[in-house]
Amino acid sequence: MWWGGGRGGAKAPAKAAPLYERACRGQYRTACMYLGSLYAHGLGVKKDASTAEKYYALACKMNLLTA
Repeated sequence: MWWGGGRGGAKAPAKAAPLYERACRGQYRTACMYLGSLYAHGLGVKKDASTAEKYYALACKMNLLTA
């Protein structure tokens, strides 16, 4: 489920969040970054800067340079 960038189907951040969380737990670093962005902007989830930071940090730990 892709929520942004204009690619894929319709934007559905509320549906994307749990899928990104599952992918992040599976060590998919880009999903961690996207999940952080959802929390940072309150898209489909409650806006929460500390949770966003947590997921951005996980992406960084997995060597995602853009996080």
